[in-house]
Formats: sequence, structure tokens, C-alpha cells
Amino acid sequence: MINVKLQLTGKVVVPDPMFAITKYTVLFDRVFLKTWMGSIIGIDPGQVNMGMAVMGPNGADLYQIGLTSETDPAQRMMNVVTVVDRLFPGDGAVAGACIEYAAHNKFHGQVPLAEARSAAGMALMTKGIVPLYPPPASIRKEVFGKGTIKAEEVWTNLADKKHNDFLAALSCALYFYEKGL
Repeated sequence: MINVKLQLTGKVVVPDPMFAITKYTVLFDRVFLKTWMGSIIGIDPGQVNMGMAVMGPNGADLYQIGLTSETDPAQRMMNVVTVVDRLFPGDGAVAGACIEYAAHNKFHGQVPLAEARSAAGMALMTKGIVPLYPPPASIRKEVFGKGTIKAEEVWTNLADKKHNDFLAALSCALYFYEKGL
């Protein structure tokens, strides 16, 4: 279990012609020393909403991303690749990445989520980053101590009433910190 408190130091809407992006900048109440190897990327994929985290030793940039609803699977995948490339162009060292895998007990919407997951993975792999793909319960168990606890239940000071994909993405990055390094 990783016990870390988050302090919000900034929240801005990122101007983007295609996507609705809100960037949260947070500081940690401790230092994650192993990140000296580079940033850690966490992604909570989604069809319409997704989260992305770029974690460093003292804090992270967290992104809540609203994607346009598309019926064409190729366009949905291109949207994910585009937004990952925009938010993480590949500058600087990267220690690794974690993309949330499918929930084994959920059936509705898993095909479009698999497309988003694959597209995010391909966007990172083109930069030489091969992500881990653990299921949500494994991430939550490692990060929060129990597989049923959600990120917004722990970091209530940042939780949003509508979308908390950005917090789930941070839990993915923290999972990589523990399991991938």
C-alpha cells in the first residue's frame, strides 16, 4: 500500500481544438526516489473520458481528458493516440508506464475500451515505452491496500463529481512505481 497525500497546486483548462482537457498539478507529501530514472506514465483509458498522469519524484501532472464520441473504431483509436502524443511528446527520460487493463467482471463497453487501451499502448511504444497492463483491482490493491477502493475515495480533496479518470491514472503510475521498477 502506498500512503501518499496530494496537494493541488494548479488546475487549468488546456486549450485544445479537439479535446476537453483539464490539467491538475499536484505535489506529493513525500519523495518517490526511484523516479530518478525518469517520469512514470499512468493511463486510465476510456471511450469518451480518459485520464493520464505524468509522475515525477515530487509530484505529477494529471489530465482529465474528454474525447469526442465516435462510432468509427479507427477514429476512436486515432483520437487516443493523438491526445497521448500531445500530452506526452516523449521529451525527457521515462522509467515506464502502466495502462489499466480490463475489469474482469465488467462486460459492457469492453471492446471500445480495448481499442483505447491498445491505442494508448501503441502511442507509448512508438516512443520506446512498453507499458504494464494490470487489471483495476490489482492496481487498487497495490496502491490502496484493497481492490475495491477507488482513487476518488482516497484523494477526496481532488475528487470531481463527474470524472475521476485523472486520479485513476495516478494510481496506475504509482502501481508502476511499486511493481515495474
